[in-house]
Formats: sequence, C-alpha cells, structure tokens
Amino acid sequence: IIMRTNGDTTVTGCGLAIYDNGGPAGIYSSSSVSKLVVYPSGQGNAVTFRGGTIDLSQWSNDALYIYEGDTTGGTPLFSCTYTGGTMTIDTLIVSELGPMTFLFVTDFYDVAAGYELFTGCTPLPSCLRPRNVTVSAVSANSAQVSWTGSALSYNVFYREQGVGSWTALT
Repeated sequence: IIMRTNGDTTVTGCGLAIYDNGGPAGIYSSSSVSKLVVYPSGQGNAVTFRGGTIDLSQWSNDALYIYEGDTTGGTPLFSCTYTGGTMTIDTLIVSELGPMTFLFVTDFYDVAAGYELFTGCTPLPSCLRPRNVTVSAVSANSAQVSWTGSALSYNVFYREQGVGSWTALT
C-alpha cells in the first residue's frame, strides 16, 4: 500500500506492507497530510503493527503516528519524528479495537527516504484491557478506581509507592 500525498485511504487486509507516498524506492513529498485506516480481514481479528524501517528528515517536522481504532482520536500506539537516518523498528503492537490508523504529516522544508511498515492480523484478545481508568477520593487508606471495559471481571492489584510487591484486591 502506498499512502497518498494528501487525503484518506481505507483498506482491509492482513500482512500488508505500507509505504510513504514516495513508494518503496522513492522519497516522500513535502507538505502532505495522509491518513490510512487498516481494517483486519476476518471477523474477530485485530490489526498488528509488526515494525519496519523509518527514515524521516532531520531538518523538518515530519512525523508518523499510529493510533488504535479507525480515527486519529484513538489511543496513540506509536509516534516517530526525526530518525537521524534509517531506523529499524522491531516491535509488535496490537490494536485491541480491531482497526489501526496511520497518519503521516510532512512540512514544506526537507524530505527523506520515508518508511516501510508491516502489518498483520491476530485474533482479538478475549480480555481487553480496561479503558478510561480514573482514580478519585484518594486518602491515606483508600482510593476510588473506576474504568470501562467489556470483561466479566478483572484482577486488580495495588502497591504502596516505593514498595516492590503487589497485593491482590479481593
């Protein structure tokens, strides 16, 4: 998949190679804003970011962002600005919401080789991590913790600051 110079693209698939607007052998364009939303193939799957190579200009404000979900309003999963040459990314990041959004923004100044990123798919986890965690009413002996999530139950652990061992909340 070669991202547009400007604009939005949506694809469905697993095992994709994603390139900046210069393609696999070119240099990316300046003054661009491009967004790619990748949906996983198959019901009950999530998109994974499996790494790749990134080379962004050292003289500009070019940036690559990856978000969980199908908008840039999702949880940020990865970001990269100036790389100082080609940087290899060896990681595995899973979008627990299913789709993953890639946003590439370049300024008017300088350009570089860009990126080659790899995606995959994996089954959605059976127990999604809690979201929107808030802590309130904190006192010397208690705190109110709330979150949203879809699991039937969660295991909660806590520890005092500076103490190495965790205690299970029963």
